[in-house]
Amino acid sequence: QYPLFLDFNHYADGVDVGSPGTVDGLTDSYTSGGTTATIDNKRLKITKPGSLQSKGVVTNDIGVKVGKRYRFSLESTENPVNVVPYHSDQKPINLADNGGFTHNGATYISKDEAGSTISANTVATGSISAEFIPSKSFIRFYIRPNGNNSSAGTSFVDNIKLEELDFKQRNSNGSNELRPWALTPRGNFLNSRVSRKKFKPYPSPELFQFNQLSHLSSNVSLSNNKIVFTNSAKYELAHQGNIAFKKHTTYRVTFTVSDLTEGSVQVLIFTKDKFYDVGTTRTSNGIYTELLTIEGTSQSASALAISSIWVQAITDGADTNSFKISDISIKEVDTKEKVEFDDSLIDMASWKLPRYEGSKLTGAKINEYTVGDISYGLNPVINQNVSALFYGQSI
Repeated sequence: QYPLFLDFNHYADGVDVGSPGTVDGLTDSYTSGGTTATIDNKRLKITKPGSLQSKGVVTNDIGVKVGKRYRFSLESTENPVNVVPYHSDQKPINLADNGGFTHNGATYISKDEAGSTISANTVATGSISAEFIPSKSFIRFYIRPNGNNSSAGTSFVDNIKLEELDFKQRNSNGSNELRPWALTPRGNFLNSRVSRKKFKPYPSPELFQFNQLSHLSSNVSLSNNKIVFTNSAKYELAHQGNIAFKKHTTYRVTFTVSDLTEGSVQVLIFTKDKFYDVGTTRTSNGIYTELLTIEGTSQSASALAISSIWVQAITDGADTNSFKISDISIKEVDTKEKVEFDDSLIDMASWKLPRYEGSKLTGAKINEYTVGDISYGLNPVINQNVSALFYGQSI
């Protein structure tokens, strides 16, 4: 049974978590001071500025059974998340109100596949899976980005679950292993388990080279491996050319914005024939990831006739952009990178019967059925027919 099950596949990019009801099961009443929570590429994206801690999103209050065992789990990408459960004996009317909720003493932080805790400011895929026994009747989970570190950062979260482990349900011979919260009228009593989804990064080479940056505008400079915009006007930029960008291909571009006092920044990538894609305009400090796809439908007359990346100021007016850009990474995204296979499928009868159990025939003899053969009816498993040609003058 799943008292809480959240994924974000049916929400459009850019949807703000907002008040209760905007995104099922969550509220941003816990965000403030510049922390934002939106839907991005079918994931929950939580971003916070530097020097701000203990802010993020909070789940709805969930009724649980005291003394039963539960598992809380989620998946995180980019920076790790920090999760703190709060519990209470009564449910408040207003979700934004603590209403007697107190910290239950546990804190969960994303771990990598080896089980090691992921440090804040570390771009890595991780997960949380923690079991506990409630001592109070209601619980909520506070989810905080970048390991609740004081540095600015963004974390992406998906597949948030709370699972009751002691719950017994009727599953029809494995047919419900992919949706164990749905009951069936007959079958065995089972606790079905589906393996945790795992994504392995595509081993794409790094395409960005800081020492190859060129075409710096008059108010853009390089210092300590950072691109420095100082009182830059709109469209002043730095760019690296001769990157083998291809049409109909997606690229993951990651970069850090720091020391932003005014203005905004945008990243664009171009093929040599001037097809391009443009990233989101960024207006605050933080670590950002763009998934840019060059579809081959839009061309830019202002682009150079070389394959390149542009990092440019985007706010209108003179002397209106001051910030630094660092830690740029560009990697091609393989279309197979997020293909999932759920290994519980191989235990389902619909998978096994036509491939293994229902397709095995054994026979002791050719052209003859013997006791113990596995065959259809009393027919031989294998027939070996003989064709003969006879010549004669009369019959």
